[in-house]
Amino acid sequence: MEETDISTQTNTNSSKTIVIDSDDQEIAEYGDGMFIKLKDRDISVTANIKFNSSTATGKTSAQESGIAQPRSINLSFIDILDKVCLQNILKALEINAPKYTYIQDLNLSNNNIRSEYVKNIISFLENNNRIEKLNLSGNFLNNEIALSAFMKTIGDLNESLQVLSLAWNGISGEICANIIRNLMVRSKSLRILDLSWNNFSDVGKILGQGINQTTRLENLDLSNNPFTDEDIVDILNGIVNPTSLQSLGIKHVFVNEQIEKAISKAQSRVPVCNVNVAVYTGIKTDPEVDLKALYLERIHFLGVTKPKKKNQKIDIGHVLLKMKIETNLEPMKLSLFMSTFENLKNEAIIELLGDLANQFRNADKTVDVALMLDKYLELYPDTTLE
Repeated sequence: MEETDISTQTNTNSSKTIVIDSDDQEIAEYGDGMFIKLKDRDISVTANIKFNSSTATGKTSAQESGIAQPRSINLSFIDILDKVCLQNILKALEINAPKYTYIQDLNLSNNNIRSEYVKNIISFLENNNRIEKLNLSGNFLNNEIALSAFMKTIGDLNESLQVLSLAWNGISGEICANIIRNLMVRSKSLRILDLSWNNFSDVGKILGQGINQTTRLENLDLSNNPFTDEDIVDILNGIVNPTSLQSLGIKHVFVNEQIEKAISKAQSRVPVCNVNVAVYTGIKTDPEVDLKALYLERIHFLGVTKPKKKNQKIDIGHVLLKMKIETNLEPMKLSLFMSTFENLKNEAIIELLGDLANQFRNADKTVDVALMLDKYLELYPDTTLE
């Protein structure tokens, strides 16, 4: 079969198959039928999908009633390696879906999907105009041109999408903030937007304008972006009637007097809007967010918890322990620290290493790798060289 073919295959017992089980809303592996062929757990571009036979008939007798039934598809954590693979997976979803069904909820999170794949997602949305929930968190959709095209599709053409997650995509900058603002203003259907754990900073006024002008969006999560206090105030100043916003997430914020006043004013203007923060005032000094732990926990998740096969796991604690034996973990320059991990076969971890190193910088700007190891062992005391 050619790499770009999509067809029905009969597998041998040794073949691996992913089956979409819509009843349980999960992916299971079986040994026959239409399949997504795996290469050591990474999906090849010879992708196909089989829906569980029990769901094809449907417990709700959808075929008998002639009323289309919604399906929820979870394709997270399957390591989509290129845009051809993604294209074939999305085509397979359309071709092999049971009759009298439609896709309502699609989860493509944590798949290393990059900006150059966006055209495939846009095409899928255009062909599936009843989708209501789309989860693209934990990917790399941060290119300005690709993000603009994607948001234009949602804002101008799509009238069904209600929930969109773009958390953990490394989105940043004024241009991307303006793209998000335009989406908030122009979308005819979007109610929930998750932009948490991105890299927005110095764009509070832009996002505040979007909040002020939105007429559909009800829930916006901006938690764990590196906003300044001025950003937060500008965002809160956008909460002015007739905004439709009912919930704003800035859950990483430890509220000082300036921000508390801005929250109070926002909620006096729009009483139905709830602002979710970390801690309110009543303390003399703001506690520090433990960013060291946050970054180490995320890297441990990506390297140790997420991979399903032992030979795919990457434990930076193991690397640091080995370095301690060989070099006694002296402070090192940032360039040396980055080069130490440059051969990791996990781009998501590599993307976070610079930010991690910044949490352990000394006054002379060297990276305190000994302290990093101590913190890691505090979080994961069972880490060993074995």
